Amino acid sequence: MRRHFTTLLALVASSLAATSLLQTQDWSTCAPKPRRTPPAARPRRPLPRDRAEDDDGVADAANDVVVAIVTQTDAGRLPKVKHLCDRWRGPLSLAVLGSPGTSDAIRRDALAHASRCGPVSVQVLDNASSGRYPVNALRNLALDGRPRETTHAWLLDVDFRPARHARRALV
Repeated sequence: MRRHFTTLLALVASSLAATSLLQTQDWSTCAPKPRRTPPAARPRRPLPRDRAEDDDGVADAANDVVVAIVTQTDAGRLPKVKHLCDRWRGPLSLAVLGSPGTSDAIRRDALAHASRCGPVSVQVLDNASSGRYPVNALRNLALDGRPRETTHAWLLDVDFRPARHARRALV
């Protein structure tokens, strides 16, 4: 097998040399290419001041766009809302899946976890256990219940954490 491979390789090499496609080179003197040094770290540019919003989530006079995060979850995952609000600190519309009779407790718990966001809108969907998670119904409930002053909705899963500058970058 090795003999056939060597013969085939010699045949291909002579064929390529005959057609001037193979350049002769002394490969024993080839050295590996030197590694590029990484470029110096560039300082980050700050976002323009006219794109900032007030802390209450309402757009300032220079910009009339207000984005609200629209998300949905079940009562067991409400602590994720706190992590989301640690990064967002803007308008939030939250729809929570609950069991019948627990709406007030869920609403209080959700508002406590979303204390760093503002303004916050919480809707609770009382759902008898049907075995299926009603993602579309919760999404639509959160969309319909978003704060009035918002102009745009950012549909986001409750597990996601937006970048710290996301609010300023979106408007």
